[in-house]
Amino acid sequence: MKLNYPIAKAATFLGTKWTLELIYYLREGRKFCELQEIMGGINPNTLSHRLKTLKAEEIVSRQVVPDTQRHMDERYAIVGAQPYENFVSALEQIEQEAGVQFQEMH
Repeated sequence: MKLNYPIAKAATFLGTKWTLELIYYLREGRKFCELQEIMGGINPNTLSHRLKTLKAEEIVSRQVVPDTQRHMDERYAIVGAQPYENFVSALEQIEQEAGVQFQEMH
């Protein structure tokens, strides 16, 4: 069954294993290695794939930072200074597109 409703697409995307947890930990900017440590059992390839997907969706940003061990590291963070307001805005857009009404969140 193809997902044609915005809320279904969002739920499928956010329901992917590790995605919500990753977004939670990215509320503060973190390096790739810090994310690996915090998230415990995540495979580095899976983490890399999730970060690339979140970056492609413009949910997170990536910044290359110099490391003390003579190589470069990456730091990731949630895009935008006000994630809650962005979430509410996304819900409002879903309401308009899908013709549904969510309970007031303010």
